[in-house]
Amino acid sequence: MKKHKVEKSNAVMIITPIAVALILFAEYHFIKSLFYYFDWPSLAMSIGLFVICFYFFVESPRYIVLTDSHLILKKMFGNLVITLDEIEEIQLYSANSFNYRLFGSGGLFGFIGLFGNKETGKYRAYIGDYKQAFIIKTKNQKNFVLSCENRDEVIDIIKSTMR
Repeated sequence: MKKHKVEKSNAVMIITPIAVALILFAEYHFIKSLFYYFDWPSLAMSIGLFVICFYFFVESPRYIVLTDSHLILKKMFGNLVITLDEIEEIQLYSANSFNYRLFGSGGLFGFIGLFGNKETGKYRAYIGDYKQAFIIKTKNQKNFVLSCENRDEVIDIIKSTMR
């Protein structure tokens, strides 16, 4: 059982603190305005911003653990567990076509959420750095794009269990 850290790209390292600062600034002003004049839209915006920021923090990938039978993505809270027997295909991920975001973060704590493109279709992303990304296609038609250090080693280990 070996841990493979999910490293964050320079873009994520720049976007995250700037976005968090802007969200905190907006939260401060929403809450401050609620003390002077209560209105439902300001309250809804305040709660919505907090929930979205917290969600992406919670979903932020930390590291990947490979066991004899599972790939486990450790997040800030909770895990994504993929049984190695479920994996139909694993390969390097390269964003050759236009990626669209259905619901996700484009750099806040990583590239996290539901994305899609013409080649892959819909996929669930937990990416710290696109340069270290790989795609897993499962037998039940689910696609995951993950990233971690030593991705080639991870891919080779998983491919060796598929034979």
